[in-house]
Amino acid sequence: MKTVDNIPDGRDLICAAKYENLANDTRPNPGVPLDLLPIMPKRADIRSSSMGTLQKCSRRYMWEERYGLRRAGNYYSEALSVGTLSHILLNSLYMGESLHTGVQKAVGYIADKERAILDQLSGGTKTLPGMPLDKITKGMQADLSKSHAMVNGWNKFIGPRELADWDVLAVEPYIRAKIPGISAYIAGELDIVMRHRRTQELRIFDHKTTAKSAVQRAISCAWEPASTIIYPILLREVCAGGSNVEVTVSKYGFGDLEEIRLSDPSNVTSTVHNILRKPTISFCNKDKTFDDYLDRVADRYEQDMKDPLSAPFVQSITKYHGHPLELEENAVKLREIDRAAVAKVDIHRFPRTMSSDTCTAYGLCPLAELCMTQNVAATQWPAIITGKFEQEYRSPDNILT
Repeated sequence: MKTVDNIPDGRDLICAAKYENLANDTRPNPGVPLDLLPIMPKRADIRSSSMGTLQKCSRRYMWEERYGLRRAGNYYSEALSVGTLSHILLNSLYMGESLHTGVQKAVGYIADKERAILDQLSGGTKTLPGMPLDKITKGMQADLSKSHAMVNGWNKFIGPRELADWDVLAVEPYIRAKIPGISAYIAGELDIVMRHRRTQELRIFDHKTTAKSAVQRAISCAWEPASTIIYPILLREVCAGGSNVEVTVSKYGFGDLEEIRLSDPSNVTSTVHNILRKPTISFCNKDKTFDDYLDRVADRYEQDMKDPLSAPFVQSITKYHGHPLELEENAVKLREIDRAAVAKVDIHRFPRTMSSDTCTAYGLCPLAELCMTQNVAATQWPAIITGKFEQEYRSPDNILT
């Protein structure tokens, strides 16, 4: 992770002079010379999350995907934490390991996060904003308890039953591929790839956690870009043995890429969504032991299982019919994100959405300060970016535009 550098030597005086002229401009929106910012944009990979970002707010897409801006500091998100930890637990079960083994991996993940923050501080890095380390650690430990109880309940009532007829070929493979007609790379991490022993069908498994209705979450999965476009394209490209395909596997997974490459791309037929609702009760003094807490959560889940509309665990399936881009709607969506991924960056090409649905729906957008200062004080952008953000691209080898 690299912190944004200051304005390059030789440009700071020029920048200061031009921004001073902008400050004297009394027009409502004098415009912002993005070429004078202390960072440069890059081409972006096409990912399912970036497609969602572009759809909600093209300006946020510009800052996060083209400039790689991330809020500097140590921040904690309960939703992201539970999602990551539960993925580790679920994938361990699919690899034939015990839930206890998965918990040990999750403990290791939390320790890795702690060490990363400590390394930043001990390396002379300036004190970063955000939550103190002890609060982050305490939050993640509580999240592990919830994730453990949730996956324990899922394993009791659903479990990796597919292992009776399917072989696991890969867990957490990150695939990056270039396909004809699309300028940008397509990228994504698949949770699990399985192959049916008799039919040779290839199936993608995607884990989802939700604090709301698992049934409603299952409905939305049917049309999400990950299920309908990104994941099937990536897996088909691996099967086809394309020359512009890169595959890496996380430390918590594995991949038998040769077996995948032996498969026919047309055998990629579906994505299964494992949707788990988070427990609404926490480990507390009511529980004499942690096992008592696991039993208490499992009992609550069992009661909810009696009503199909309140089911805490749902497995839904999205099936494909041919190549995803044979459906014109998918092709249009992919071409739209492709244009945004490689276009010359201009704030007028990436306008602000400025609505409560996007700016404050899940807390204030981390890029809000840049939007709020555009009309009256865009001259502050270099200082805001340098002091409050860091530049971190998901794909380090992206090329400059």
